Amino acid sequence: MEATATLTLSSSPAGARRSPARPTVASLHLRRVPTLSFHLRGAQGPAAFRALSSPFPGCRRRRRSGMVVRAEMFGQLTTGLESAWNKLRGVDRLTKENIAEPMRDIRRALLEADVSVPVARSFIESVTEKAIGTDVIRGVQPEQQLVKVVNDELVQLMGGEVSDLVFAKTGPT
Repeated sequence: MEATATLTLSSSPAGARRSPARPTVASLHLRRVPTLSFHLRGAQGPAAFRALSSPFPGCRRRRRSGMVVRAEMFGQLTTGLESAWNKLRGVDRLTKENIAEPMRDIRRALLEADVSVPVARSFIESVTEKAIGTDVIRGVQPEQQLVKVVNDELVQLMGGEVSDLVFAKTGPT
């Protein structure tokens, strides 16, 4: 599912004089290119094209024109994971049948967040294997148990170890 790109012009006097019948170059370009949750603020002229052709479109950056490009990757991932948890409410046990639809939602959320297909597949397989293989701890709901399994697998996927912050003795860290 493609999201539409939004363009918000700054409230500068130059932007206020534009007539709505004559769209900017940036808005014409955005209408032709399908994007996933791009938000351009204050983009004018060639600056919008540079933002779309950036090698790091998910990074937040500020250019001289005052443009900010931001991807809503984590928002989409959070929404997808929450919908998966909600589908397990009222379930007593985690079985292969009742975990299939939440796993589909998690896979979809990962793919929308730009995770590669092989990584998403292996992640879903390992989460499914561990979620079905574990007993739900007494006092913990099944959706909370799935949250724990997904959290453990995400930590493992991103490196598996927690590193502390190292502070410099002098100067900025």
